[in-house]
Amino acid sequence: MSETKVIYTAGNTVDITFEDFKGLPCVQHRLSPDFVAPTPDEIRYVRINLLGWPQTKLGAFLGYPIDKKGCATVRRWERPIGASNHRNIEYNAWRRMLIAAGVIDEEVDLLTAEKHLELLA
Repeated sequence: MSETKVIYTAGNTVDITFEDFKGLPCVQHRLSPDFVAPTPDEIRYVRINLLGWPQTKLGAFLGYPIDKKGCATVRRWERPIGASNHRNIEYNAWRRMLIAAGVIDEEVDLLTAEKHLELLA
């Protein structure tokens, strides 16, 4: 899937391929030294461009409360950083989104966790 998708970042648009997105720091496993939490724009990109879901469907998929206005939890994740009602996305919710969008493979996450446990032993 090498088609170009667009990420919206602070009013600017950046062309990025699906493969390039897979290499971003926010896609790395939390145990990677390169991991950086996703920005609201990256969360929105996955939800809209890769999953094609409204906030309500994502909230329902992840098990968060939804109502006729949508999903307040998802809305908070997508609010600008620094906004009073912005919240960081939980790591597990982000990983489920990436798996559902086909960005990461759940088996790779399991192997990474197993390797980390081996290092601790």
